[in-house]
Amino acid sequence: MSGKVLKNARIFSGEKIVNNGYIEIKEGIITDWGEGPPPSGSSWDLEGRSVMAGIIDCHTHLLEFGALGAQKCRGEAQKLGGYANLTKALQAGITTLGEHFLGHPVLYQELDEYREIILNSPVNILLCLGWCVIGTDPLTFLSSHSPGRVIERKDITDQEIDWMAENSQFPGESIFINATVANLPPETVPHGGKEIFGFSEIKNLVGRFKEKNKNLGAHVEGERSIRNFIDAGGKVLHHGHGITRELMEEMKIKGVEWVITPHGGTSSPPTTPAEIAFALKIGLKPALASDSYLPVHPDASYLTKKALQGKEIGPGDFLHLIFNLSQELLGIGVEKEEILRMLTVYPARIMGIEKENGSIKVGKRADLIILQGLWGVEINDPEDIDIVIKDGEPIIDRL
Repeated sequence: MSGKVLKNARIFSGEKIVNNGYIEIKEGIITDWGEGPPPSGSSWDLEGRSVMAGIIDCHTHLLEFGALGAQKCRGEAQKLGGYANLTKALQAGITTLGEHFLGHPVLYQELDEYREIILNSPVNILLCLGWCVIGTDPLTFLSSHSPGRVIERKDITDQEIDWMAENSQFPGESIFINATVANLPPETVPHGGKEIFGFSEIKNLVGRFKEKNKNLGAHVEGERSIRNFIDAGGKVLHHGHGITRELMEEMKIKGVEWVITPHGGTSSPPTTPAEIAFALKIGLKPALASDSYLPVHPDASYLTKKALQGKEIGPGDFLHLIFNLSQELLGIGVEKEEILRMLTVYPARIMGIEKENGSIKVGKRADLIILQGLWGVEINDPEDIDIVIKDGEPIIDRL
């Protein structure tokens, strides 16, 4: 496909929808695009199919927790489980991931092994290192610096935080301001949501990341913890369940980014369509992310059919969830293009890759999806994605 022109395409560029357009690709890069017929050259007639930039899911756990949770792989099979999850992401039109390496109590895989997987994968993957706290009794501390074992809070030193900052490629949930419920039954995580860090501790962590020229992202829920994170200079809020409109307005003023996981991820009820609509109205530009693999919170059961409730949701199911969410958002006045930007343009900016990914512009990578309708707003089934293109070449082809 490199050196070819796609024509008669319905294109979402990242800014607008063009109903009859073309895209020229050379050596894996978009060299021209526009409305109407292409200026010259051989072309492939897409017969009105939709084309858009590949989806960017900037909060996932596919290579570590998902390898065991979704694929039941451990030991020497862990990498295979990770590759299986990456394949599912590609089949669902997700071409870029913000992946987390937080340490797992059973799975043992070092940073270099994750880098090897990333190097050999056709998916664009940026890796965030960190440590998490699971709200069991007693609390369970895990760290990417100590994979395969449970640690203690005293093991989380400034030197370890520095190592995580140095090796993180985007601001994910490097720290857990609140203990997570993970994917566990509620009765096994009685301390889910418990505040782990106070304001002064968060400020110290923000400062250590800044010394490495990095922004701090964190797993946060609850009004007090969100306020502490914002006031301490944190830059990327992951989840943010329990947020208020006042705090959203402060985030806008202080330039704090927001990664929304609309179907769960904390002990608190997830963000509602009305809250997302308000955030967009005041000029926040949040990303929507799957936190795959993640079960749907009971308060977000409207997002999925009964057969999926209680199950861990992966990339293909994320498409289904976003479709249901988009119908709610469209019903309260959010534009179709804005929903798509929360899946492409905005996560690219949060991850710092907006110059090469997230939209259709001259000079950007030709990471595209060709589909029967626009992702998550018109289709809800991966089978409606005809082709996934990476660097100008088809890597998933259902035609």
